[in-house]
Amino acid sequence: KKCKNISKELKDCKFSFFQENITKIDFSRFKLNFDMIVDVECLYCLNNSEAQKVIRSVSNYLLKDGKFFSLIFNKETDKKLLRNIDGMVLRTDSDIKEIFNCFKKINIEKAIRTFNNRSQLISEFIVIAENYYLQ
Repeated sequence: KKCKNISKELKDCKFSFFQENITKIDFSRFKLNFDMIVDVECLYCLNNSEAQKVIRSVSNYLLKDGKFFSLIFNKETDKKLLRNIDGMVLRTDSDIKEIFNCFKKINIEKAIRTFNNRSQLISEFIVIAENYYLQ
């Protein structure tokens, strides 16, 4: 809802919003390609192999100069702050490089924030991947 409200203010941009299981989306039904694909913490529910498969599948619908933006919890995150999901994966730098290896350029940054009077930590990789080369 928040994204939809913000998008109304950006009249020169076209947005598409949908909610589905990331492992089952059929992007071909949209008959378009994307400038950017944004993932906010959905990959932590998938092992590296599954995450890599999703990234490759989704990235086939990026425009030539399109980018894949992702926020991904990393190993420094206090698991107690996250929904307890079986198979939850908190990633390392090498995991990120592995699952985004279908891109020629990967920028990886880290954001850290605290909760509960600084007693608990959330640490996320900020990934911007571009030049998808398996098209």
